[in-house]
Amino acid sequence: MSNCVRGVTDALCSIEKDYIQFPTAARQMRMQHGIMEKFRFPKVLGCIDDTHIPIGAPSTNEAIYVNHKSFHSINVQAICDDIFKFIDVVVKWPGSTHDAFIWTQSGINLKIASKKFQFLMGGFSVIVVIRCTQI
Repeated sequence: MSNCVRGVTDALCSIEKDYIQFPTAARQMRMQHGIMEKFRFPKVLGCIDDTHIPIGAPSTNEAIYVNHKSFHSINVQAICDDIFKFIDVVVKWPGSTHDAFIWTQSGINLKIASKKFQFLMGGFSVIVVIRCTQI
């Protein structure tokens, strides 16, 4: 990884907690209302998808960075709320990593599994809706 990319990444990570946060219970209720009003999905907090950020071919483990479209990338998972604000971002998996695997390994997955709401996930060949009945 180049020094420039590492420097930008380090700078972003140092301020992440100030800007990318999982919402409080009160904010979650407002988000549910916002998504219901805009998109007609009941009891949904946000939308999630993965995207591939192109990178140069790394000198080590080059093959694992080649994605399904045959270019080198980092697979990034991002979740946004009803006003398109990021509430979670995972930037650490090589391009060959499947979206569903990133989801199962993410810290947000554990948070969501323990709460009483549903979350909409759409991405490369996978759509998952986690449904909970007590809201």
